[in-house]
Amino acid sequence: MAAFYPRMQATTTKLLTKYGKTMYLERAGTSVTDPVTGDATTSPPQSLPVIGVVQDFNRLEVDGTLILASDKKVTITAATAPLIGDSLQDGTTKWRIINISDKTPADVTLCYQLQVRR
Repeated sequence: MAAFYPRMQATTTKLLTKYGKTMYLERAGTSVTDPVTGDATTSPPQSLPVIGVVQDFNRLEVDGTLILASDKKVTITAATAPLIGDSLQDGTTKWRIINISDKTPADVTLCYQLQVRR
């Protein structure tokens, strides 16, 4: 049973790679203040490649409050963990990440599902 979930993760990654496309998580730079000099330095923003599939939400999932009709569900591989505050660049479309759900049975993350909004 110990090898089951890592194999599931490999299968999930293989399918998302085959049927998905490359998108980019855009992560803002972090600001750090030197306690001695008081100088603030900011690291540059990051653009992290991810592979995923974009889908519409099922009509039954759309409630008009938490999930809007224009929201999308994006499933990405477990290679890069998304963070709230990141944005998702899909070609010329930039999406804000509203919610993140990780699919993690037995401490092995298979994939991440994102709720994104323009």
